[in-house]
Amino acid sequence: MSSIRHMARQRAMQLLYAVEFAQPANVEDYLEVERRFLSCDPSHRRGWGPFARDLSRNVFAKREELDNAIAPLLHKWKIERLPILDRVCLRMALCELREFADIPLRVTINEYIELVRQFSSDESTQYINAVLDKLAREFPNKDFKSPPKPKKPQPPTETQSTPSEEPQP
Repeated sequence: MSSIRHMARQRAMQLLYAVEFAQPANVEDYLEVERRFLSCDPSHRRGWGPFARDLSRNVFAKREELDNAIAPLLHKWKIERLPILDRVCLRMALCELREFADIPLRVTINEYIELVRQFSSDESTQYINAVLDKLAREFPNKDFKSPPKPKKPQPPTETQSTPSEEPQP
């Protein structure tokens, strides 16, 4: 998986992981963490662009809302007890499902399963896959399907009467 968006997700995940330790109190503090993250290693700029920036900033701004939506889906876990990387990936996936309408559901789910597989444990991969499957149920129309086409009106058959051909009393 070497796509531009895959690299962008990876960079956003790394930044949001750092944010969990820095615990910025507000947007200005977050932007400073972002600036330091991007300047501390030249490789961090690779893959960084509008998608990574928008995704990470949305996740930071809406993290409490995202956590509240994810928490009821966790089986025998509290969100704050999840490994940091797993929590970050769940937030990112839900944010992407909600905020980025152009990205199909299956792409989002597969990308985050791949990130967890790459950076976390085998147990985490299975658990996150199950939680993402539950989250996906909230987005039944977000996939490769195009919106349903409106049905064309069918011409009346001989057994049906049209308004102009109503029987006379």
